[in-house]
Amino acid sequence: MRASLIAMCLAAPGVVGSAFASSFAVNPTQIFLTSKSTSAILTLRNESDESLRFQLTVFAWDQSARGEMKLQPTADIVFFPTLLTLTAKESRNVRVGAATRFEAVEKSYRIFVEELPPQVPQPGQAAVRVLTKMGVPIFLQPPRTQAQAGLRDLAVRDGVLTFNVRNMGNVHIVPEAVRVHGVNGAGEAVLDKQLDGWYILAGGVRAYEVKLPATFRFLTRGLGTKETRANDLLSLVMFQPDYLMRMIDLGEADAAKRGSEIEAFLSA
Repeated sequence: MRASLIAMCLAAPGVVGSAFASSFAVNPTQIFLTSKSTSAILTLRNESDESLRFQLTVFAWDQSARGEMKLQPTADIVFFPTLLTLTAKESRNVRVGAATRFEAVEKSYRIFVEELPPQVPQPGQAAVRVLTKMGVPIFLQPPRTQAQAGLRDLAVRDGVLTFNVRNMGNVHIVPEAVRVHGVNGAGEAVLDKQLDGWYILAGGVRAYEVKLPATFRFLTRGLGTKETRANDLLSLVMFQPDYLMRMIDLGEADAAKRGSEIEAFLSA
């Protein structure tokens, strides 16, 4: 494989909409708070034909390198009410506000809307009922926002390409997709894989892995190790036939241009 192109398609922070669960809707799907606008309204709507009960909880939100959520109880976010019942087709507003300082780096939280079982089962209702729990991100934005991302730690080990997408800005980013594209010496595509994107919080990192084609795994093993770093990948590129032919062509053209200088040097 001659080269790999890793591209990210980023969604702009601040794009919001409505989310629908099986029996209720929540709007917006993201909440952005600032020092000038420290509270917002979260609207719940019962889309079903029966009354529904809900419980709301909030957590500080962090992530692992694999993208798993890490949640911790917090008092940084306040909201009211915490318990509510909505009749069929009824909507209710929940006020959500910040109870902490806004800093130079964005803070992230999640408020969860959890459907509770009915207090009194309805006649003829099935014994098993699926209840929905929906999480809405809350971001406390800094006075000045800077979105910046980069690829880091590119390596190959045991036939697997690994790399990190690092958020170097002070607000979250949302890669909608990460694409890895590779070609062989003839310019033919041998790898074209699209990976799912997800939130990468401010200062965070997301680790990705891609299994390489068998032919490329053979070539990297030819370097004498099962582990290949970015410099080794560059060395591998330099010995590809099309790369070498291009270098030879450039050398011949340069020699033809400076033929008299070369003749004088050899005659000295």
